[in-house]
Amino acid sequence: FIGLAFVRFHVSHAVTGDEPHYLLMDYSLVHDHDLNLKNNYQNSADYYTFYPGPLGPEGQVDAQQLKSDSPSFYSVHGIGVPVIVLPGYLADGAIGVSVEMTIIATAVVWLTWLWTFQVTKRRGLAITSAALLASTLFFSGLAGYIYPDMVIAGVTLGALIILNRYYKSPAYQFLFGI
Repeated sequence: FIGLAFVRFHVSHAVTGDEPHYLLMDYSLVHDHDLNLKNNYQNSADYYTFYPGPLGPEGQVDAQQLKSDSPSFYSVHGIGVPVIVLPGYLADGAIGVSVEMTIIATAVVWLTWLWTFQVTKRRGLAITSAALLASTLFFSGLAGYIYPDMVIAGVTLGALIILNRYYKSPAYQFLFGI
């Protein structure tokens, strides 16, 4: 965690791409108790705490909503990532979300160790596998950013671990189903 957090906060890229829109969905959930983002895009104070310039809905909401005099703008992104990072947002806004995503990345490294150990039964190889993953630029550079990739990696590794070892347990079958 410390290594991944160091990379994330040392490099400290700005919030870009889809990230501000995920954060705006969290903002709307917390302050408006809805996912209608029209008023949030129109009120720059809603997003200036985590995004430094104008933030528009173009490419982020359905084009039909932009063409009409629609009373609502709903994101083309699913609600999954904003709901998963909501605890981090509640704790400390965009910084809290970055810390939570770094924790998720750390869990992915641990799940990589666990999966490799289950498959090979070799501790050294499992440690090497996890260390190589954590040290690669594509992984450590993505840790802490608000994209679904880390969540997908964690869910996939968790599913593989369940299928490999715990597939007979009803509780793990239920977890796998979720």
